[in-house]
Amino acid sequence: MAALAPVQQQVERAAAALAKFAFADAVAAARAASERSQQIGAIAERHAQIRSGISQERESGIAVERQGFRLDASREALDEADQALAEAAAALQRGEPDATLPRLEAAQAHLEAAIAQGSGAPALYEANTRRIAELEQRGLRAAERIAEGRRVFDIVDEFAESAWNDIRGNGSEAQAAADRAHEHWERARTANSMEAQQFLFAQEQLDAAEQELAFVDQLIEAIIERLKALEQARDAARALLAEAERSIAAGEEFVRTHDPDVSKAPEEQLREAAAQLAIARAEAQREKPDWLRLAEAATTADRLADEALARARSEAETMQKLRQQADRLQPIITGEVNKIARFVNVHDADITPASIAAVKKLLQRFEQTRALDTRARQVEEEERRAALEQLSVAYQELQRESQTVYQAVYGDVQRLEQLRSKLNGTLAEARNWLNSAESVGTRVRVRAPANLFQRLQALRQDFDQIRLPITGEEALNKALKRAERIRDEARDIERQLRSYDRPNMPGPGPIIIAGGGWGGSGSWSSGGGSSGGSGWGSRHGSGGSFGGGSAGGSFGGGRSGGGW
Repeated sequence: MAALAPVQQQVERAAAALAKFAFADAVAAARAASERSQQIGAIAERHAQIRSGISQERESGIAVERQGFRLDASREALDEADQALAEAAAALQRGEPDATLPRLEAAQAHLEAAIAQGSGAPALYEANTRRIAELEQRGLRAAERIAEGRRVFDIVDEFAESAWNDIRGNGSEAQAAADRAHEHWERARTANSMEAQQFLFAQEQLDAAEQELAFVDQLIEAIIERLKALEQARDAARALLAEAERSIAAGEEFVRTHDPDVSKAPEEQLREAAAQLAIARAEAQREKPDWLRLAEAATTADRLADEALARARSEAETMQKLRQQADRLQPIITGEVNKIARFVNVHDADITPASIAAVKKLLQRFEQTRALDTRARQVEEEERRAALEQLSVAYQELQRESQTVYQAVYGDVQRLEQLRSKLNGTLAEARNWLNSAESVGTRVRVRAPANLFQRLQALRQDFDQIRLPITGEEALNKALKRAERIRDEARDIERQLRSYDRPNMPGPGPIIIAGGGWGGSGSWSSGGGSSGGSGWGSRHGSGGSFGGGSAGGSFGGGRSGGGW
C-alpha cells in the first residue's frame, strides 16, 4: 500500500542506522516511522467513522421521510460527503496523508449538513417552533420597551439638547431594528413550515431577529440611563449653585468684618467668583438650562470664594467644603464619562482610532481621579488638603476634557450617519426597482427571455443578503457600492421587461413605498407603507411593527420634541 511506503522507508533507515551503531539516527527514524504510522491510523479511523455516520444517516433518514420531511438536500449532502471520502481515500492511497485531512474535514461538514437537513430535521423544526413563539413574546416586550423609551425621551427633551444629543436618534434606530426583527421573524415562520421545510434558513433568520432585538434593548437602555444622569446633574448643579452663593456671601462678610487683616487678593478672587456666579444664574433662568455649563460656572465661583476664605478659615472647614465640592462633582463627571463610554459602545465601529485613543485616555484619567478621591479620604491634615485640592482640579479638568472628547466621537458618528443615510436611500431605491421589475415580470413571464428572470432572482437574493445595521466606514462604503449596483441592474432589467409588456406603453416606474425606509411593502413600519393591521398584535397580518411603527418619527402618535 502506497500510504505505508513512507513508514517502511523510515523503518529501513532505522535498521540501517542501527547496523552502523548510529543510535541517535536510528531513534529519530524509528520515531518518525511511529508518528507517520499513528497519523495514517488516525486518518483511517476517522474515515471509517465518517463512513459509518453516512450509512447511519441514510438509514435514519427513512424514518424521518415517513414523517413528511423532504430529504432531497440531505441526500445531496450525503452524496457530497461520499465524494469527499473517496477523494480522501485516493489521496491516502497515493501516499499523501497530509492531503487527506482537508477532504475529511469537507466530508464531515457535508455529513453534519445532511444530518441537520435529514435525521436532525424534526428536532430543528421543533427548536425553531419554540424559538418562534419565544421571539414573538420578546417582540411584544420590545414594543413595550420602545414605548417606555419614548415616554422617557419626552422627559429628556426638557433638558438642553447639548446634554442629551448622545441619544439623538436612538428611538428611531430602535424602531427600525424592531421592524427588521419582525421581518426576520416572519421569514423564519414561513421557512419553518412543513410546506417550505427551510429549517436551516429559519434558524439563521431567528438568530438575526434575536440580534436586532438585543440592539433595541441597548438603544432604549441608553435613553433611560441618560435621563437618570441628567436628573442627577440637575440636582447636583442646583446644589452647587446654592453652595456658591453661600460661599461668596460668607467670604464678602468675612472680608468686610476683617478688612484690616485681609489683603486685596481675596477681594479680587471674590469679584471673579461673583462674575462666574452671574453666568450660572443666567443659565438657570433659561427655559432649558444646560446644567453641565451651570455646574461648571458654579463650581468655579465656589472654588474662587473658597480660596478667598482659605486665608481665614480653619483647615478643617476648608477641607470639608473641598470634600463637598468633590462629592457633588463626582456624579456629574461620572455621568459624563459613562455617557461617552456608552456612546462609544453603541457606535464603536463608526469612531476613528484617534478618537478611541482619546476616550481611553479620558477613562484612564477618570480612574486615576477616582484613585485620588479614595486617597483623599484616607490621608490626614496637610496631605489631605493637598489631595482634595488636586481632586477638585482633576474633576474640573475631566469635565472640560470629557466635553472635548465627546465632541470628537460625536463628530465621527455624525460623519458616518450621513453615509449611512445615503446607503438607506439607495437600499430603498434598489428595493423599489426590484419590486417594480418583479411586478412587470409577472405580466410578461411568457414573453420575456428566461435569463432576465434569472438575473432578477439573483439580484433579489443578493439584496436579501444585505444585513443591517452596518457599521464602520469601510463596510458602509462597500454596502453602498453593492446597493448602487443592485439598484442600477434592477432598473435595467425592469426596463427590458417592460419592453415585452403589452400594449408596450411606458409603465409607472418604480413602486414608491409610503413611509420610506428599509421596511418595504412587507415591513413593519407604520404610516402609509403597509396595508392592514397596526402593530405586533394584528395577528401577524401585513403591516405593523414592534412598537407600533414609526410614522412621523413617533411611537403611536406625536411627541413634544425632535431628536427621537
